[in-house]
Amino acid sequence: MIQNYRKVLFFGLILTAAIISGEDAGIRRKYGVLLRDWIESGTGRVGVSPVKICHDRECVLVCVEGNEAAAAVRAAGGFVNTDAGQTVTAALTPDQIVDLAGMETVRRIRLGRSLRLFNDLAGMDTGAHRVHAGELPSGGIYKGKDVVVGILDTGIDITHTDFQHENGSTRILAVWDQMDSEGSPPGGFSYGREWTAEDIDQGNCTHQDTDGHGTHVSGTAAGNGRSGGGFYGMAPEADIVAVAIDVNNSIGIIDGANYVYQIAEQLGKSCVVNASLGYHYGPHDGTDIESQTLDALVEAAPGRAFCAAAGNEADLSMHLNYTGGVDSSWTYVYTNGMYAVYIYVRVPDVSLDSVFFAVGADESNYNPLIRTGTPLASRGHTDWYSGRDIAEQLKIDQDVKFGNHGGGTVYFEAEEASDSVTGILIIIEENYLVWNENTQEVSDLELWRFRVRGTGPGIHAWVLDTWGRTYREPVQDVFYRMPDNEYSVGMPAVAAKTLAVGAVVNRNEFVNSDNVLVRMDAGEAGNLAAWSSRGPTVDGRFKPDICAPGAGIISTLSSAAYDAGSIHTADVTAGGDYVVKSGSSMACAVVSGCVALYLQKNPDADFDELYTKLTGFARKDGFTGAALPDNQWGFGKMAIYDMMDASAADDMPHNPGVFSLEQNYPNPFNSQTMVRYSLSEAGRVRLTIRDTGGRIRRLLVNQHQGSGAHTVSISCRELASGVYLYCLETGQYTVSRKMVVIK
Repeated sequence: MIQNYRKVLFFGLILTAAIISGEDAGIRRKYGVLLRDWIESGTGRVGVSPVKICHDRECVLVCVEGNEAAAAVRAAGGFVNTDAGQTVTAALTPDQIVDLAGMETVRRIRLGRSLRLFNDLAGMDTGAHRVHAGELPSGGIYKGKDVVVGILDTGIDITHTDFQHENGSTRILAVWDQMDSEGSPPGGFSYGREWTAEDIDQGNCTHQDTDGHGTHVSGTAAGNGRSGGGFYGMAPEADIVAVAIDVNNSIGIIDGANYVYQIAEQLGKSCVVNASLGYHYGPHDGTDIESQTLDALVEAAPGRAFCAAAGNEADLSMHLNYTGGVDSSWTYVYTNGMYAVYIYVRVPDVSLDSVFFAVGADESNYNPLIRTGTPLASRGHTDWYSGRDIAEQLKIDQDVKFGNHGGGTVYFEAEEASDSVTGILIIIEENYLVWNENTQEVSDLELWRFRVRGTGPGIHAWVLDTWGRTYREPVQDVFYRMPDNEYSVGMPAVAAKTLAVGAVVNRNEFVNSDNVLVRMDAGEAGNLAAWSSRGPTVDGRFKPDICAPGAGIISTLSSAAYDAGSIHTADVTAGGDYVVKSGSSMACAVVSGCVALYLQKNPDADFDELYTKLTGFARKDGFTGAALPDNQWGFGKMAIYDMMDASAADDMPHNPGVFSLEQNYPNPFNSQTMVRYSLSEAGRVRLTIRDTGGRIRRLLVNQHQGSGAHTVSISCRELASGVYLYCLETGQYTVSRKMVVIK
């Protein structure tokens, strides 16, 4: 934590404030006034307003941290939406924020951040179709019945037949549109409009999903396929709660999750919440307020899960790593056809005095399509500012101008990202842009240099791709820092109690509504999608946790989105009720639906059980390789059949740190079985199948592996009926067990 001064941060799009306790009330109130003034006058620069209508008042949604945070909000006259103990979300007027900032018990106030929105074959790939068909050895048919699937997204098409029962009544328990101020909000919340299942069935619900993303995600997780074609979701009998999130305010994610969990709790049902969206304004280590609040909600009761899309940024090379020391490093960035470049920098507080930042430009009228291997002539740069300068001054503006036009204004703004990390947002605004009617492109863009010098551990930067791009061609300068695709899993997927999901190619062709075979450039089916975001988290955890089909997913089409032009006709499948979309958003919905199947069978499962089972029985194949987990695939591919098959025997993956070879399951088997083992330390591993005479019939593993639990799937395709031995050999141990093949 930064000591001896108080800071308010007010980032453009992020709309964030942080206040450190310990100063006198007058200083605290002063910074509350600064924040109020920025809210009321500063939003025009970034074109986003944080104001919502809450109980007929213009309020701002905030997340508040501190002892007795809920009481402080109420004392200021605000409305508490979600109470997670040390943190709450709330709605307050700008004047009430001033009063709240002056209270001794309030440590930090944060406004929301801007978000990004990140099946037949998917069911087969995960094994969900076998779970639906009742093929588990323990018996039972599982389709998500009596489990609530909450979708935090753009909304849902309430008229789509895949969200209706056979009698035509809705499967949707409730819809909360956080952006609609024309009706009553849900009980206990201060904004938006709620509709119940009765409202939907009686034709009183006016909600529409004009984007279509939420409808598609909902169908992937829980559509029942009534429209035909076999395009059903993972949990076709689950109950659905849809929350239409305001994508300009991340606090809606917390409130939306709390809303879904409350409905499930009232009904006595388990619940999984799907968040196919995210953002990169934050420390990327799970210590931000939003991540910690979501963790608290998940842990508040058993039978709760939260799944988030890892992101689609691996092909954007948005990350810059300055860990290990920097010396006058620089990287080219340019605007993405917009008027600004946004760069979020994570600076550990121990490095605030030793790292410095500046921004310069090389030439006017830059064309981003030009390829150059040598740096262009520098036109100058801003002053150098240390991390401490920016943190203490809160906000620094400096013009960078060349000749009669060109250049722009650079803003350096700060936030307390967590107790020991400061976040610095650098905004580069173009002063002079020209729209070319012939090429339909913006020209006269600058080629900017983002410059860093000094030393310090744990310094990372992300060029936020909604607003800008990194220049990814090699530049002949020893100080040029090439961007990479690591650390590209965003918030809230980095949260400790969130299941982060990467995307696998599901299909690369389909027949559209014009009966045309459409071939997609999605890559090879079964491989990792090129754009699926990579880990790790900054604190060194593997992310994503799991991967699932996400590229080329056929799911429910929103008629309102189609009418609004948000869906291309060429992407609509035969019959007109479904559309093809790709993204980790879709992969996340696959996993959420699979988690619903598991919760139907194990309604009291907590996060630790879900995580252990999901990762322990993740599938490895020729695409993933055997050396998992890693920061591309996580622990492997979603395998809900194996996960639920193992749960029938209560056969948990073995604890890391202990050497063991467990009995294969099922045993005897006639098609496929799973072998799990645990290594006490990393080393060379050899796993073989031998006949009773000791002859090797199959080599399963022969490589270096890390310590911990490992799972191998064995097919009996090349084995005759009989008794076999599977043998595990390491440098220290050799152990074997019997298994029986019956055909």
